[in-house]
Amino acid sequence: MNVIETKVKVMNSISKICTICIDEISLKTNLIYDISADEVLGFVDLGANKKSELIATSALVVMA
Repeated sequence: MNVIETKVKVMNSISKICTICIDEISLKTNLIYDISADEVLGFVDLGANKKSELIATSALVVMA
């Protein structure tokens, strides 16, 4: 958000016009092992490299 705020400060009014779409999607509940990253994917991601023990069932998608 800080990067967006910095960028918007130097934009003119016309360049600031934007549509933001937010939607939630359902995910198949499964776990996958990523060999190249040596990690198991499919758990709830809490950000800052933290994962929950819960398997993810949905995701929030934000598009601007």
